Amino acid sequence: MRPGTATALLAGLLFLSTASAQGDRPIYIQFNKATDEIHTILRKTPKPAPKDMMQISNIACNALRMLLEKEPRFKADIEALAAAGIENQAHHRRLADDVLFFLDSFIEEEHHYLVQSGISPDSSADILIAAALVRSALREPPSANTVYADILKLRDEVCRVARAVTESEADKDAYEARKRTIKRWALGLGGVSLITADALFAVPSGGTASASFAVGGASVGAAISQ
Repeated sequence: MRPGTATALLAGLLFLSTASAQGDRPIYIQFNKATDEIHTILRKTPKPAPKDMMQISNIACNALRMLLEKEPRFKADIEALAAAGIENQAHHRRLADDVLFFLDSFIEEEHHYLVQSGISPDSSADILIAAALVRSALREPPSANTVYADILKLRDEVCRVARAVTESEADKDAYEARKRTIKRWALGLGGVSLITADALFAVPSGGTASASFAVGGASVGAAISQ
């Protein structure tokens, strides 16, 4: 084999794996692009106006409804990732207890999969910062039913508030409350995007996929508990 041939072959296989994963779950890619759009708006608009809040509310509601109503394999993917987490529990506990190991073996790899699944590098950084803050969730395997129920709760809240947001909610108290709510939603959608990226790349990423499922679920749980 000529020099460089193996490298080119590996690159080709990785490209085909990525293309295959994206083609198999296109709704996951669409969902992650919506998550990215929300994070981008928040970065560019540190003091969101009511119109920005309405835009984010509608993006989040539509994205969650699309994911839950139009991708019938989503719940099965959650169950598969939860089962994989039990098998990789020793690895997960080390990630929870050793911050350098978490940074070296989780962050870089998961960043790659997030970007490959529709998240921009900047939004990936936002999501992974939140993941690092909830990495203690890796000490115990998450329940698939709990994670799925939390995502349903997030959808219900987002869509209920999306219908209620109006231009008249411009007073300071309403603004501060809405800003906090929007940040919670960004946290929750970022957690769901970790899960959808996991489902797309569960085979190549192995223990990383099940680990980011755990911290993704924890991010959703934190978002709805505030």
